[in-house]
Amino acid sequence: MNPILKALLADDNWFPVVTPICLLAVAVFVVLARRRRVPGGMIAVSALNLFFGLWIGIMGTGHLFGVTTKLLLGILPPAIRLWIAFPFGFAITIPGWWLVTLVRRLSRSDAAATKQAIWINAWLLLVLLVPAWPLVVPTVLNLAALIATRRTARPSATAAATR
Repeated sequence: MNPILKALLADDNWFPVVTPICLLAVAVFVVLARRRRVPGGMIAVSALNLFFGLWIGIMGTGHLFGVTTKLLLGILPPAIRLWIAFPFGFAITIPGWWLVTLVRRLSRSDAAATKQAIWINAWLLLVLLVPAWPLVVPTVLNLAALIATRRTARPSATAAATR
């Protein structure tokens, strides 16, 4: 097997690579948000959601890539049940990337984005609770921060226009 493909398929290689990427993205976001004079509380909430969404999005994409590649190469362990592996991958990947797309609106105290982020984090909490319970900790932190800042969030422009 190709050594690059072998490295990509190794489960333990993803965490040390993904975490610095997410930290770098958060650092860039914080610098840009401070330049825009975003309040500190909104920077914190947005940064938490950016880190977790990006981390889960990349890890979920890697999960789908790994399961698909191992299946095509015929090296997927028999203990892996496809009827749960693919749905689990999509159930974390799509919300993870969706959370990333909400970050800019969260930093603007957009009430609609805050509500969406609460629901996405709640979904991820439920999905990750059994197979990966340590990943529930960032989800709980995101939910607590989002709920705490929801009281100060402003209605979004689209919500205000529909009233």
